[in-house]
Amino acid sequence: MTKDEDKAFANPMESTKTTCLREYDRISLRDYVLDTEIGAFQQERGKRQRIRFNVVIEVKPNEELDDDVDRILSYDCITEAISIELSQERFNLLETLATKIANRLLKKPQSMKVFIRLEKLDRGSGAMGIEIVRSVKDLKKSADFVDEIPSVRRLLLVTNSVINSKNLGDWINKITKNSYPCVLCVGLPEKLPTFSGCASTDNRIGLLAIEQNAWFLAARDKRCIVVNSKTEMESALKAREIVVWAPSKMILDSKSSPAYSFGDELILYHWLAKQIGSSYIELV
Repeated sequence: MTKDEDKAFANPMESTKTTCLREYDRISLRDYVLDTEIGAFQQERGKRQRIRFNVVIEVKPNEELDDDVDRILSYDCITEAISIELSQERFNLLETLATKIANRLLKKPQSMKVFIRLEKLDRGSGAMGIEIVRSVKDLKKSADFVDEIPSVRRLLLVTNSVINSKNLGDWINKITKNSYPCVLCVGLPEKLPTFSGCASTDNRIGLLAIEQNAWFLAARDKRCIVVNSKTEMESALKAREIVVWAPSKMILDSKSSPAYSFGDELILYHWLAKQIGSSYIELV
């Protein structure tokens, strides 16, 4: 742990000893514990575990507070940032969750630097965790520092006849002339995979088969980019890339995933349209 981190996470009384050396003020949230589903291992899926959050934000000093709550960075913004990020998707890594929380907090005008410590409390006899430090400079280098996705997004369902057409390139050319960002969705490939007869297993096989078809489309036109996470999709949409959706990760990691069953791919497209704010779905 660096000297800065050591001071940030120190006992509050110890931290005050370095106040005269600090350029910024600090607000903190300590020992905040929530139950959530998180983890990359199979045994962590479908189970909730306790995560302890310690967050410290360095903020610009404000000499004109006038005892007005609207002139400060409220403590509630920390718990709110945690709640928002946990509600948006299921995380495999503590590092990813911590970075998301940090980036959200650094968008506050007063924020200059964020220290975050996350710990799993139920994975062993002790606390297993990570610590990160992020600054405004780090935020400006990240994908989260781009403008909001344009309000109009197109979701296009691409049939296998279009994917295999010799005119695919011409069709892609027409898409690139449109100023609105779009997401291409594909269905199952013409050659279906071998299924097991077990519904849950076959649903996974179906999702992977859709992804294979997405990669096949991208291979036919290099302007298409396959994405498998919401973060990747948002970044690509903001950059006006032509996105092809690989659904497995977003579906499995989401807390509001659709009740998909093999052969009912339309429910996936409606779910994605809601996620990206698309008001309608176009069939190609």
